[in-house]
Amino acid sequence: MSKLYIVGIGPGALKHMTFEARDAIGSSDAVVGYSTYLKLIDPLLVTKKVVSSGMTKEVERCREAIRLAGEGRTVALVSSGDAGVYGMAGLVLELAPPEPVEVVVVPGVSAVQAAAAVLGAPLMHDFAVISLSDLLTPWELIEQRLEAAAAAHFVVALYTPRSKGRTRHIERAREILLRSRKPETPVGIVRNACRDNEEKIVTTLADMPVERIDMFSLVIVGNSATFVDKQGRMVTPRGYETGARNEERGTRKNPVSLYPRSSILEPRPVSGRAVMFVGTASDVGKSVLTAGFCRILANRGIRVAPFKSQNMALNSFATPEGGEIGRAQAVQALACRIPSHTDMNPVLLKPNSDTGSQVIVQGKVVGNMKVEEYNAYKPTAFVKVEQSFQRLRQAHDFIVIEGAGSIAEINLKAHDIANLRIAEMAGCPCILVADIDRGGVFAQIVGTLELLEPEERERVKGVIINKFRGDPSLLGPGIQFVENRTGVPVLGVIPWFTHFRNP
Repeated sequence: MSKLYIVGIGPGALKHMTFEARDAIGSSDAVVGYSTYLKLIDPLLVTKKVVSSGMTKEVERCREAIRLAGEGRTVALVSSGDAGVYGMAGLVLELAPPEPVEVVVVPGVSAVQAAAAVLGAPLMHDFAVISLSDLLTPWELIEQRLEAAAAAHFVVALYTPRSKGRTRHIERAREILLRSRKPETPVGIVRNACRDNEEKIVTTLADMPVERIDMFSLVIVGNSATFVDKQGRMVTPRGYETGARNEERGTRKNPVSLYPRSSILEPRPVSGRAVMFVGTASDVGKSVLTAGFCRILANRGIRVAPFKSQNMALNSFATPEGGEIGRAQAVQALACRIPSHTDMNPVLLKPNSDTGSQVIVQGKVVGNMKVEEYNAYKPTAFVKVEQSFQRLRQAHDFIVIEGAGSIAEINLKAHDIANLRIAEMAGCPCILVADIDRGGVFAQIVGTLELLEPEERERVKGVIINKFRGDPSLLGPGIQFVENRTGVPVLGVIPWFTHFRNP
């Protein structure tokens, strides 16, 4: 009977290969693998028939290995790391080699184990491994897995986190994790783990340098108990009483036996319900409706807070701690019956020319910026936005979010940190507000929705027609047309009114 070894060669260096892996390759007539991985074990391939191929040729490699084994040869099909973790083992078994071929899966040191060893001990408690590659898995399903792992407070290891064609996935993963992790959660990034040119970065979830992450990197995000020791190593405690780190952890001062105790993890609430009022244009009434909805929830005993990621206004309001926010968010805080805070409006732009503004972040002046400068600064600003939102979410039952201007400004979408990207960050539905007083309300609604991408449009769960004067029954045919055309229900019509007050 011929043999087909499916060999995990480990992270790359020959010294990290198992004895069984070396023996399997040594006893094989032919070795099949991805060209990059074969180069890592080149000294072991002398006298062997070598079959190499490039990326995305996994099925062809497996078929060729099966074919060679079917001819009576002993074949080694190699994978980096462990062949059973994102490797070739599953694919070979799916292809069902003929019975005369004996398949032997040879384990190896996986990439996540190698990266963890480089970082210290980040995997000492329960952890989840998720690949961010959507070549074989729909991105929607990857997001669901990220959300579930984050909510369950697993340490999360991210394979294939970023490539030239997938620059946004790691950013989106961070946004999802920040919904239930503190911004200061330790993060380790290892590139070329246990290979030549190995690199290690220990940082935080908020400050993670995504531009330095690529296909050769593995990212490990800690849980709520993970810490970084004085030597810069990531440590996730298993839960034993050790007497160590007493001041930080509040454990016993005298060392005790290492018997397991109850988990030290302290899960934070992650329900953090929210809704976002977005508009067909500026001045459609989003601020007032947000304030009104805040007061309705506050009257029902719900701990509610307002949020607007980015506001542009010359007039600002001074919060109790001395920071500046937009006046609309101060009014909304009053509607919630809570003190205003800079987290409610983390980015305030105060125009000082036609092409520039004073930029205020979390209540403090950062500087004056032209449009191009501010666009370059936005990734940094967005991290602050996420931090502010997470703090509000932790402290309140419900967040009412206000968008900015129109959600259909397609020329601004690439740099958006005020509208649908915020809804995506918050994982919340949107209500579209249209202003009938300015005319063309049905064109506003249909045109706005038509300009959205399908996944963006899916977030819009309803429409409000605002500032109506007259008999609302006259709107019946138009509302029916909008609902039939877009599939989005019109939730209601709000009459024109003035003399607002906020008792």
